[in-house]
Amino acid sequence: MSLRARLTLVATGVVAVVVVLASITTYFVMRHELQAQLNGSLSKVVHDVQLHPGAYSGSEDFGGNNVEIIDQNGNVQAASYHVNPDARVLAVAAGLSRGFYRDITVNQAGQILHFRELVLPELFLPGAVIAYKNLQEINRPLDRLQLILTLV
Repeated sequence: MSLRARLTLVATGVVAVVVVLASITTYFVMRHELQAQLNGSLSKVVHDVQLHPGAYSGSEDFGGNNVEIIDQNGNVQAASYHVNPDARVLAVAAGLSRGFYRDITVNQAGQILHFRELVLPELFLPGAVIAYKNLQEINRPLDRLQLILTLV
């Protein structure tokens, strides 16, 4: 193999590695940005409900976010969407743990749904405020981006 062919092969390999690394970096940066926006949206909703808990009846529209208020025993006080609380959520409601974000999977009537969840304690009463957002909102654009980057 001639020197020119070897240099061309090495240059092609370097460009391919750079494109792959740039694509992977782009994907993870976009995923982080979309998740940060989602977390910010959930945080704003929870803080609004925390500051005005008596004004929330469960029928308000929070821009696609679903909200649930539970007491320290896990009983629903108001909800636009209900997910049975687990031990971790009940610990926040009882004042034994701090709030948290997490991704959850819910089986609703045979349909599997994926949500981002924010659980924070109530400010004025024992209990917790929980906000949910369907992860399909960020998964769909990420899937599209992954396809585009794979084709590149």
